[in-house]
Amino acid sequence: MGEPMTIPADRRLFGGADTGAILDISPYATAADVWLRIVHGEQKTMNNAADHGLLMEPGVFALIENQAPGTYQRHPTLRHPQFKHGVGHLDLLRTSPDLAVVDAKMIHWTKRDAWDDGVPDHVRLQLDWYLQCAEATEAWVGAFFG
Repeated sequence: MGEPMTIPADRRLFGGADTGAILDISPYATAADVWLRIVHGEQKTMNNAADHGLLMEPGVFALIENQAPGTYQRHPTLRHPQFKHGVGHLDLLRTSPDLAVVDAKMIHWTKRDAWDDGVPDHVRLQLDWYLQCAEATEAWVGAFFG
């Protein structure tokens, strides 16, 4: 498993959400946004939807932990095993009985159709990055549509 760590707010770090932005499939960020953050330190501000998502996270975590009992770490940050500036800021990491990456998504009702055919590609890329960081083989998504 990737090394748990405390990582400073370093703008040069590349995370899971950046993968979809770099490949131009994220509805929330672009490759230019990632470049501006890394090179110039520009940060996007949180919006109401993101704020609401953070407020809902504990409830979603409780539902996930109830559905799949085990031992969980909330919000671990893991270094990518191959890339010096790669990190995974996970929502949950299930450490037992089986290792699994868990991501909680709060989806605004106007974005519901993006999930009609399953987990969107930008979320799959983010989870794949997290799987690499955790050196795990299983990922779950808990999605709350509101």
